[in-house]
Amino acid sequence: MSSPPRRPPWRASAEEAPGLDVAVIAADDALILDVTSAASTRHRVHWASSREEAAQMLWRHDFPIIVLDVGFYEDARAEEILALREWTARASLVVVANDGQPLLDFPGTVGALRRGASRSELREVIDRAALHHATKDGIRRRRSPCRVLIVDGFPPDALATRDVLCDAGGDYQAELCGTLAEATARLGETDFSAILTELSLPDARGLDAVAKLRAAAPDVPLLVVCRNDDEAMAACAARLGAASYLVKEQIAGPTLACAIRACLERKAHETDLESRAVLDTLTGLPNRSLFLDRVQALAEVAERSGEPLGVLVLDLDGFKSVNDCLGHLAGDDVLVQVATYIQATLRATDFAFRVGGDEFVVLAPGAHNPEFLAERLVAAVDLSLESDGGPLHVTASVGSARYPLDGGTIEEVLAQADRNMYASKHAKALDADPGSPRSH
Repeated sequence: MSSPPRRPPWRASAEEAPGLDVAVIAADDALILDVTSAASTRHRVHWASSREEAAQMLWRHDFPIIVLDVGFYEDARAEEILALREWTARASLVVVANDGQPLLDFPGTVGALRRGASRSELREVIDRAALHHATKDGIRRRRSPCRVLIVDGFPPDALATRDVLCDAGGDYQAELCGTLAEATARLGETDFSAILTELSLPDARGLDAVAKLRAAAPDVPLLVVCRNDDEAMAACAARLGAASYLVKEQIAGPTLACAIRACLERKAHETDLESRAVLDTLTGLPNRSLFLDRVQALAEVAERSGEPLGVLVLDLDGFKSVNDCLGHLAGDDVLVQVATYIQATLRATDFAFRVGGDEFVVLAPGAHNPEFLAERLVAAVDLSLESDGGPLHVTASVGSARYPLDGGTIEEVLAQADRNMYASKHAKALDADPGSPRSH
């Protein structure tokens, strides 16, 4: 198979393609060509065939989708793996591996394929990654400006730090504050990507500035700049929540920009891990863990307000046939579509959760007649697929109940909704059976 034309790896295969930027990191030209063929009509495909090219490409651009050849990093150094994890943390990642080759456990992984997968399989998993990315983060075509708050009581040093940062390249916007009071006020008014503070301020000394800035903006990475390389001071700053400790005399443009970028990527990775703990990585819906927390809170609201909480349990009919006949990738696509249909059917005040394989739960505060919402959900979830054995049909059975009207505890109401769902499923099966009295 011929090699793809050589060009800078950050150039796209189709500059005007309408979709997302897809990065392919692989030494195998055949895989690069297959991904380009599968995705380039819908997305812009970029590639790197060496780890050096990959580092350049991922540093220059944030990719919504990354296709990674696992074997590409089998003999990589630990720092290369760490850098790769940071770069892929915000992407929807598809990994490709040989049979028997372990898959890398990277954040953001939404699909895995064995080498030799067909182009249609590649297209399906890339489209699924695109939908996952849009559901989870929204489609981002370019990185937002990085707003840095520089806190330094000595104006010449503050201006010099700003110039160093701006000269480093990248989309940085710096704002200067000369006192702790001024900085905390600005943090209450404006969102910043990072804070860069000196330890000697007119109205704060030493680590007092670190503690107060962290209290004012606990979710913003804080970098401490000091005139001396003091390991004890650096350790204390870290215990107070500082993300990095820099010596002022050693700061150069690339060093400062790299430190800020590393802190931002680390924060993004932590946020991704937190969201993965409560969000279903396939559909983007809240998972069972968040459901168990939310249902108790909404039950308490229903008790205080006197307004019932509608509880609806939805289970798919015909889903097993999709997995058996078309494979699990097709089944995953069905689940993503079902999640989209459910969300489109709900009111703004309703909540949808994926709590199991093909089981979803909807919580509808203030729903006096949740059976009406159940009917809308049944009407919304109606998919037809083609297989070699004939057409496949996926529908939904939904059962509903109200808390506290249909049970003394939320567990009893959930059980009642579940029983109503299975009753609906059973009635549907009888209607579909030509030998059943209900079918006549």
